[in-house]
Amino acid sequence: MVGTRRGMSAALGAALVLAACTPVGPPPPTTTTTMPVSDTPQIVAFGPTRALGAAPLTTAFVWSLSGPEGSTLTCTLDVDDDGAPEAVVSPCTNSSIRSATYPTSGARTARLTVTDGTTPTEATADVTVSPPAADAFDVTVRFGGTPTPTQQAAFTAAAARWSEVIRTGLADVAVDAAAGSCVEGAPAYAGPVDDVLIEAIVAPIDGPGLILGQAGPCLIRTAGGLTAYGVMQFDVADVAELEATDRLEAVILHEMGHVLGFGTLWGPLVVGAGSGYPSFVGPVARGAWNAIGGSGDAVPVEGSGGPGTADAHWSEAVFDNELMTGFINGTSNPLSAVTIGSLADLGYGVDLGAADPFGTPAMRAPSTATPWRGVLLRPIGEV
Repeated sequence: MVGTRRGMSAALGAALVLAACTPVGPPPPTTTTTMPVSDTPQIVAFGPTRALGAAPLTTAFVWSLSGPEGSTLTCTLDVDDDGAPEAVVSPCTNSSIRSATYPTSGARTARLTVTDGTTPTEATADVTVSPPAADAFDVTVRFGGTPTPTQQAAFTAAAARWSEVIRTGLADVAVDAAAGSCVEGAPAYAGPVDDVLIEAIVAPIDGPGLILGQAGPCLIRTAGGLTAYGVMQFDVADVAELEATDRLEAVILHEMGHVLGFGTLWGPLVVGAGSGYPSFVGPVARGAWNAIGGSGDAVPVEGSGGPGTADAHWSEAVFDNELMTGFINGTSNPLSAVTIGSLADLGYGVDLGAADPFGTPAMRAPSTATPWRGVLLRPIGEV
């Protein structure tokens, strides 16, 4: 329901003209009195991008306002109308967005309150959250090459972390991939997949310091366009160095994100690709971006670094040590709600509450960054 308002009034006074009945000399001046028109801001539109779905339901709340330019407005968003707002935006622009996750089922009412410091204006919107799907999201890793037990454990930990982020399972699909069909060295696979199957291969590529590896989706689902089958291939020489410097798990987590679709399945969600100034326009990522101190109508994407880096990662200059920039920053690379939101924009059922702490104080923290040096694989077919 849009436009419910409290305590607002507007009245136009009639013009009052004073004149003498028998004028002497010049006519007296005319005085007109008009009651002022209320300049209270108005909510033109308010609602979620997704109002119905299974828990956890992640959506973006979008609103637009009208009112005098230059007004200092405060917007308060209470996503479950319990009196404890999840977001307070001040100053609030005439077009704003914030994202939220409903972790449990039930009917909810979200309330937006806008005020200029005098009189509030309110609007509500309904959201219906059904019980969680019985099928949780699973990432299955199949090892190839010569990974050590500790390296296998790093792959397993990364798969478990993404399963905390993505909570809703996908329908089983049948995959029939010939050996080497996605990348040289990948084995054949024929059988069912629930929900994503990833070939994790550690083998010689080109020695230390050059190509770290290759990762991405190989086969995507006809329904929904999400990854069913993918490959992560790492150079054994680089993996040993990453393990020695305590960066291996972050690199694996990063590359697994590309297999799931980050930077590889973005398609029309990225505008300005190839221009040097690309940006991501998915609404849930935008809402999360604004919530941590970002501004503007889109999330900044990396525009430099060449193929494999540009147009497929968050901007290093803005996000610095976030996990999904094109550069690794020491041993602290948090997985932010912006990245999780981008997966929601792709179509995954995610939980923004699974994000690592990341925001304005953490962004652009001093650090030494080095490129991931990875090759991004693109889908070769559908299943």
